[in-house]
Amino acid sequence: MNIVEVIPITKSVKIDTLTYYTTKKISLGNLVTVPIRKKLVTALVVGIKDGKEMKGSIRSSDFALKKVKGVLKKKLFKKEFIRTVAELSDYYATSAGLVLNQLSSTKIIENSDKIKVIEKKSKREKKESLIYAIQADRDDRYSQYKNYIRERLAQNESVIFILPTQSDIDFADQYITRGIKNRVFTLSPNFSKTKLISAWNSSLESEKPVVIITTQTMMHIPRNDIGAIIIDRESSPAYKSMRRPYADGRKVAQVYSKHLGARLVIGDTLLTIETLNKISDQEYMELSPLVFRSLTPATTELINMIEVENPPTVSISNEILEMLQDAKSENANSFIFTARKGLFSSVSCDDCKKVRTCTFCSSPLVLHGGSDPTNKNFLFRCHSCGEEQQAGGLCPDCKSWKLTTLGIGIEQVERDINELLPDSKIFVLSKDTASTPKKAKDIVENYYKTPGAILVGTEMSLPYLNEEIEYVGVSSLDTLFSLPDFRIRERLMHILLVLRKVSSKKLLVQTRHPDEIIFEHGLSGNLVSFYREEEKAREKFGYPPFMTLIKVTRADKKEVVEEEMAQLEKFFAPHEFHVYPAFTEKVKNSYVMHGLIRLDPSKWPDKELADKLRMLPPNYRVEIDAQSLL
Repeated sequence: MNIVEVIPITKSVKIDTLTYYTTKKISLGNLVTVPIRKKLVTALVVGIKDGKEMKGSIRSSDFALKKVKGVLKKKLFKKEFIRTVAELSDYYATSAGLVLNQLSSTKIIENSDKIKVIEKKSKREKKESLIYAIQADRDDRYSQYKNYIRERLAQNESVIFILPTQSDIDFADQYITRGIKNRVFTLSPNFSKTKLISAWNSSLESEKPVVIITTQTMMHIPRNDIGAIIIDRESSPAYKSMRRPYADGRKVAQVYSKHLGARLVIGDTLLTIETLNKISDQEYMELSPLVFRSLTPATTELINMIEVENPPTVSISNEILEMLQDAKSENANSFIFTARKGLFSSVSCDDCKKVRTCTFCSSPLVLHGGSDPTNKNFLFRCHSCGEEQQAGGLCPDCKSWKLTTLGIGIEQVERDINELLPDSKIFVLSKDTASTPKKAKDIVENYYKTPGAILVGTEMSLPYLNEEIEYVGVSSLDTLFSLPDFRIRERLMHILLVLRKVSSKKLLVQTRHPDEIIFEHGLSGNLVSFYREEEKAREKFGYPPFMTLIKVTRADKKEVVEEEMAQLEKFFAPHEFHVYPAFTEKVKNSYVMHGLIRLDPSKWPDKELADKLRMLPPNYRVEIDAQSLL
C-alpha cells in the first residue's frame, strides 16, 4: 500500500494537497480520481510514500484515509510544470489546485484517456533561462519570430508560441506555417473536443521538434524538447485571467521557462512599461534593437472638436465626412473607430446633474437604439452587469424631463454615417454584433471583400484588422480619459499605434482634449518620449514596475464591508492597507470596497503576508499584480 499526496484540479478546493492511499501501481505525475465531498475529482500525484513506513502515524491519525478510486497511467504534466505550479501558488498566495485548474485545459484533462503521451527522453541540455524582447510592428516582429523559430528547430528544440486571443492565433497560424507547415501545430481552446485531442496527439507524436501555437492554458503540453517560449502581444490584458487566482499568462511563461531551462521571448509593438524598465536595467536582453519609432505612409491629423463650427453630425466632423466622401469616390475602404458601444455612453439630467445609473451596480447606463432618452422604444443597458431597463420617463432622482445624452457610441456613429452617406455599405463590429470570434472574423472578411465599404468598430475590432485600410478616422477616444486607471495611457497609445499601422492614406483623430500629450506621441509614433514620461509618472505615484500591487476586494452591505475592511487594516499590519471605494461602488445591490497593499517587488512573495491572504474566506477577491485599481 502507498500513501499518495495529490493536488486536486478544481476551482472549488482551497487546500494545497490532500492525502489518500492506494494499492495500485502509481508514480509521480500520474492523474488519479479521488473522492472529495461525495464527488470524484481529478487530481495530480505530487508525492508517494510507502504505507509500511507510515503505519504508526496512520494509526494515530484522528481521521481515516480515503482510497484513490482510479489511476491514469499517463503523465500529462512535466515535472518542470508541476514545479511551476508550486512556485506560482506561493506567488499568488493560493492553493496549487487553483493554479493548476487555471493553467490546464479542461478538455484535455476530461479526455485524458484519449490522450497519447510519448515517454521519450530528450537529448536537449537545459540552458540558462534568458529573457529576450522584441519591440517592432507586427510584420517585422513575425519576420524575426520566423528566423528565431528556424534557429531553434535547427538546434532540435521545440517552440511554444503563446498568444492572447483567437484572432491572434488565426494570424500566427497563417504566417508562421509558411515553409514549415508539417512542423507547426495549432491548439486552440475554441477547437472542438475531437479536433483538439487530434492536434494535441499529433504534436506529441512528431519525432522532429515542432512549433506549437496556442494559449496559456495549453502551455503544459508535455514535449521533452521545449527550448523556447514566445509571448506575443505582451501588453494584451487577455493574458490576465478573470477568475481566481487571477494568474497572468506572462508570469506563467516566465516561471515555466526558468524551470525548463528554456529561452523566453517577449514581443509587442509597444512593450509594457514593466518590460521596458527591465530592459533598461539589463534584466532582459534585446533579441534585436528595439524600434522606438512607428512608421506609417498615411498623413495624420488631430481635429479639435471644440473649435469645429457646425459639424454635420454630433459624431462626424467636416474633415471625417470629407475623408469618407473621398473614400467613396475612390471605391476605397474606410474604418471609423469609437471607444464605446451603444448610442450614447451616458445620459444626464440637466436639472440635478446626475448621470442615469444602473439600479444593480451603479454603473452609468448606455442608451441603445435611439437618440431620444425619453423615447420608450429605446433601451438602457448596463455594460458592467448586463442589466437592461426600458428608456423613457423622468429622471429617477428629481423627476425632471430634461435628459441629455452624453458621449459618442458606436450606434450613433453608424446612424450618422447612414444619414450622411445613405448609399454606403456599412459593417459594424462590437460585442453587440459579434458575440464569438468567428462572427467577428466573418464581419471583417466580408468588409475587406467589399470595395468602398465602411467599417465602424470598437476596440475589440482592432486585432482582426490584418490588412491595410486606406482611410481611418477616430470618432472619439475621450471617454477613456475619464477612467482613473494607471494603465489607461498605455492602452490609448496601443490603440493609436494600431490605427497608424493599419491606415495607408489618411488617419484623422477627433477629440475635445487636443492638449493631451498622448495624441502628440501616438500620431507621431514617438515611443521613446511616451515611455520616458510614463515611467517617470509610474515611479512618482508608486505603480508597477516600481511597486507590486496587491488588491483585496469585498462586496456586501455597506456597513458590513466598511467594518470588515477596517479590521483588515489591523490584520495586515505592519503593511499599510489603503482602503477605498471601488470605481463602481454598487454591484448587484452590494457595496464594493478595495484594499491596496504596495510592496517593493523584491519583497514578494512574503510568506507571512501570503499566509494572511490565504486565510481570507472566498468572499474576498485577492489579486496579486493587480492590473487596475478601479
